[in-house]
Amino acid sequence: MPSLKPLLIPLTAITAGSAFVSYKLFNFAFKRVDYVPETSKEKQKYADQYYEYVDWFHSVPSEEWYLNADDPNKKMVATFIPAEEVAKKTVIIAHGYKGNRETMANYAKMFYDMGFNVLTPDDRGHGDSAGAYINFGWLDRLDYLKWIDRVIKHVGEDSQILLFGVSMGGATMEMLSGEHLPDQVKAIVADCGYSSIKGELTYLLKRQYHLPE
Repeated sequence: MPSLKPLLIPLTAITAGSAFVSYKLFNFAFKRVDYVPETSKEKQKYADQYYEYVDWFHSVPSEEWYLNADDPNKKMVATFIPAEEVAKKTVIIAHGYKGNRETMANYAKMFYDMGFNVLTPDDRGHGDSAGAYINFGWLDRLDYLKWIDRVIKHVGEDSQILLFGVSMGGATMEMLSGEHLPDQVKAIVADCGYSSIKGELTYLLKRQYHLPE
């Protein structure tokens, strides 16, 4: 009977290589990063305007809110910006993939100028919130239920809440729409959310590594 040993070495190498590639791809897609990835050259031409919004975000009077503040492994962080004049309407803004609350500064300013209170959380695995891995909105939706309750307690039972998200944040709001929401939630705006995590990962990996579907 022919020896199988000559086949074992290449098979072992292929298996190890596949495991390594899978590990790298998983980490690329799901592992948190503590920086905002560089934008495309097309978007970089708006950098000066973007940083004007960021400067405003850090200078406007605001409060830092927390969920699970006493547990560093579960702590969620958000910025609450009260309207210039006392208001009952509040927008809760969900950021995109590998972004954070600061990256939504332009939208925060837009709604602030419209007279809204603004709440911008950092999702799990993003910004100042805890979490080693990105959840693509699925577990984040549960955190947003708690943020909604926090807004109602702070602003009042007569709150009027708008849920707003872009990209992964849009998908998060779509997932959140399937939950039992309090009557204070009056509208949801989901801008360019993805239809499935599989489709989103296919797009991300193809763009980054030029992988086929």
